[in-house]
Amino acid sequence: MASLTAAECLSALTTYRGYACCHDCARLDYFLAHLQGIGDYGLACEAAALRVAEDRLHSPYGCASCPPRDAFLAWLQPTSPSRSGEHQTTRAE
Repeated sequence: MASLTAAECLSALTTYRGYACCHDCARLDYFLAHLQGIGDYGLACEAAALRVAEDRLHSPYGCASCPPRDAFLAWLQPTSPSRSGEHQTTRAE
């Protein structure tokens, strides 16, 4: 998967939150928690709204393929040269 901006990652995670196997997944909630801390207030609020109450979370099923993980890791990748003109939300180092 190519590098994603924070907004693109959040869009992907929003889609995955609708999947039955991901809906209450603790791993997806973990990724959303990280997006909350990036400094973009609007995006952080959207990520917070997608979080699930801790008592409703289930452990990850150990899915062989985890699309939310792939989207999150793509966000962590450096921006590719072909996308260098696009704004990428900065993450706290």
